[in-house]
Parts: sequence; structure tokens; C-alpha cells
Amino acid sequence: MATYLIKLPLLSLEYVETALKRYFSATLKKLRVSTDALIINDFDIFNDTITLEDVKDLTFFVSTRPVVEKKKLAVIIGFEHSTQEVQNKLLKTLEEHPTFVDIVLFVEDEGKVIDTIRSRAIIYRLTPIKASGPLLASEISLKDNNVWDQLPLKDLIRTIREWALKNLEEGSLNQTEYHYIISTLLKAQRYLGVNLNKDDIRRFLRYSLYRIINR
Repeated sequence: MATYLIKLPLLSLEYVETALKRYFSATLKKLRVSTDALIINDFDIFNDTITLEDVKDLTFFVSTRPVVEKKKLAVIIGFEHSTQEVQNKLLKTLEEHPTFVDIVLFVEDEGKVIDTIRSRAIIYRLTPIKASGPLLASEISLKDNNVWDQLPLKDLIRTIREWALKNLEEGSLNQTEYHYIISTLLKAQRYLGVNLNKDDIRRFLRYSLYRIINR
């Protein structure tokens, strides 16, 4: 039915997840097991290149009607990792795809998408927190409650680490406090590695660090 181009502040699966929930009421977990969904470039979003074979898979996917849902959903993550040849090949599919399919292109740099695709797409620019561009730790206030709830977890950990180092250098933190924060962040990263619920990890970070950071 439509083609969507979604610009992410940072190319990460957490931002993809946020956008899918916000704009399509979908999650990666559900899409991965759905017969009416296709995800291209799912896990290795930084190293994989979108290929002509991927376009062929997409073309076949949009040619068949949905089995369970009312509409099918095709997702390409990191679409800027494609050559102009691939984008031109995809353009024909975008122009002709049927009304029962939505196609979503996730990018960090929309300038790498050819004009003819951009002009045909509905463009969303995801900003989970207020920021004028890619999220930088120096631009994020940890005193903002929304940051603890909305910032992708890996970015939250990175931001806290950079905040701690900056405040140690400026004398606002002592060595004991700094080492406590770093130790807590290492625990959070280990929890991520064993797939502990991310909301539980956020609560752990908030309970352990919020008072020190926001005193």
C-alpha cells in the first residue's frame, strides 16, 4: 500500500524496534516468525550490504497475498548499504507493489537514498528524545527522566559512562563513586549478554545510579 523511509538517529536494532512499535504496532520478534513479514538485513546491520538477491526476495514476497494478516510488511534495515544499481532495481518493485504490502526502509543517512525513491516514500524521522541530530552523550541530560526510559539501552550505558568520566575529570565525582558507576555498568552489560529483560536492566540502573547522577 505504501513505502516508508524512516531515518534513525543511530542505526541499531533498538531504534528499529522503537520505530516499528510507534508507526506499525509491530515488533521484530513477531515479524521474525510471521509468514506475512520479511526482514532483510536483520542481525548484522553494520556489515551486510543489500544485494540484488535481496531485491529478488522482496519482489517475490510482494507478489503473493497475505496468509494471516490483512497486510504484509517488508522491512529493509540499513538500506543505505546498497548500491545505486540495487536501488534502481528496487525502484520498479516500489512503483508496482500491490496495495496489500507496506515496505519500510530504515536508514541512518537518508542522503544515500536516490531521489526517485525518496520522492515516492512517506518519510519519518525518528527522535526518541529531543535531539537535533545523531545522539551524542554530551547532548543528553541524565536529569531528564525520559532519557532513562526512552534512550536505547546501549546508548544509555554509553552516556552514563561518558558522564562519569567527564565528572571524574572535573572533580564532581570521587574515585570511589566513579568505580561504583563503572562496576554497575559492567553488570548491566553482562545482563544484556544473557538476554535479561531490558526493562529490568533499566530499573537496575535507575535504582543503582540515579541518586548519584542527579544529586
